Amino acid sequence: MLTYFYKALYSFRSVFSHHSTWLIFCMMIIGFIGTSEMVGVTSFCRFFGLGESGYKTFLHFFRYSTWSLELLVCQWTTFVLAQNETVMIQGRAVLTGDHTYVPKDGRMMPGVVTIHQNLRNPIKAIIFSRSLLGCD
Repeated sequence: MLTYFYKALYSFRSVFSHHSTWLIFCMMIIGFIGTSEMVGVTSFCRFFGLGESGYKTFLHFFRYSTWSLELLVCQWTTFVLAQNETVMIQGRAVLTGDHTYVPKDGRMMPGVVTIHQNLRNPIKAIIFSRSLLGCD
């Protein structure tokens, strides 16, 4: 399991131009998996036992110019499709997602969009293609 996890994280190495930035990304992913609380960057710092400098490093990670969100999304899409667990219809991946009626966090976060739909059916399919994401 650890080998698979390492290979999965290493597949994102090409997105980051500096090794240290990739390591911070890996720490964030491990923090998401390992922490029992979700109170933001503070959760990661508590999980790893980091102090104020670690807190600032995590915060600055999102403003680093050594990685690109577009490349990260493209790599994530490639990684997910490579797992051979994706349902494909007419060459497009079908993803299902759940939503909450009332958003609980992230109301003031830039770039976060919440879409509300009052449907009786809680299962919704989201269809996307890699070309729409600019990954081709």
